[in-house]
Amino acid sequence: LRLNAAVSSIQWTDDSVTVEYSDADGPVRVTAKRAIVATPADRALEVMPDLPSTHQGALGAIRYGRYVVGGIFTNETGEQRWDDYYSLSTPELSFQCLFNHAAPLRTGPRKPGGALAVMSGGPLADRLAALSDAEIEAEYRRDVLAIYPELEGHIERVVIKRQPRVVSYWEPGTRDESQKTL
Repeated sequence: LRLNAAVSSIQWTDDSVTVEYSDADGPVRVTAKRAIVATPADRALEVMPDLPSTHQGALGAIRYGRYVVGGIFTNETGEQRWDDYYSLSTPELSFQCLFNHAAPLRTGPRKPGGALAVMSGGPLADRLAALSDAEIEAEYRRDVLAIYPELEGHIERVVIKRQPRVVSYWEPGTRDESQKTL
């Protein structure tokens, strides 16, 4: 296992695999009996250009969804009506889902504050990604307050993360053959 290393090439024979990478000390070449390649499909294609065409096609058929995610940190005190809800579906808002990851942990007296997470995927993520973080934050605040108006004045900060490559999927009609090959 090598951390903080960028792989440039993976080549194999019937008996071994050779991985070329660079780290803080410069370029390195390692040969082993086997290697596990755990990377997104498009990156696998970059570092393994000699894959058979069937494998290239199977990996090339994999697509990745994108998300814009907001972490909403709050400072409310006392029990809240969302304490028992892990997630909400939020159609027609600036995010599709709202998560309260602390819900399963809330037992006994409630501690002040919390954190909610909101997620916007697909075309909605594309629309938001064209905005500044401040503009996305304003939309997220507006819509969270539409659901929970009692949070007015209790949102301490909002952290925006853009995730251009998150969930892998196949387009209709490409999955069966790709999965058989892989």
